[in-house]
Amino acid sequence: MQRQGIAPMAGQGSPMRGMVEVMEEVESAIQSENPTVNLQLLARACHLGAQFITSFGIPFKLAAIEVKNKANDMEEAYQNYNTVEVMLDYEITNGLARENSSHTRFLLRMKRAADLLRVFFQEILAREGDSLVPPFKKAYDEVFGAHHGETTKIVVDYAMEFMMDKSDLFTLIDDDDENAAREMMKRYISASTCVCQHIEQLYRSTTVGEELLRMI
Repeated sequence: MQRQGIAPMAGQGSPMRGMVEVMEEVESAIQSENPTVNLQLLARACHLGAQFITSFGIPFKLAAIEVKNKANDMEEAYQNYNTVEVMLDYEITNGLARENSSHTRFLLRMKRAADLLRVFFQEILAREGDSLVPPFKKAYDEVFGAHHGETTKIVVDYAMEFMMDKSDLFTLIDDDDENAAREMMKRYISASTCVCQHIEQLYRSTTVGEELLRMI
């Protein structure tokens, strides 16, 4: 079943599958002898993530736009820095990281979005029942709760009222096989854990990075 508003990308299958495959590619680079994170790959993962979130319906449109904006920013950063490591070093060394529009800030928000999806999937796989509201609320509170104001939290609570059920999400990920959908979630959890931990370690290696982790 093809859902309205979400279309497979050429050569990558569904946005979810494409996102997982890109995250696994980034994971492989991190686990190599010369660990680096390519900004262009992160941008591609973000674009696919935005397409995936769009399928959750109109109440999640703003979230999808935010993720797409992060993807556009990572593409812009790629033109100058190529990798996350080079970008963070340059912006922190030159006093740019704290600026509201810095790539360093956008990357951290992108990392938190990836963390949100990871915890969301973990909770889905761990919980009984068909409602996605408890898994999403747990993921949101854990990742963004301390960083968002009351107005944003009200908007999120409203959006949760329109979430699809777990069975619909499994169908969205894989039309024919719930077990395959669950396996795709597990692959995302594994790859994103590696990628997000690596990026967080890069931030924690500097005083400015530690400061931003507390702020954003």
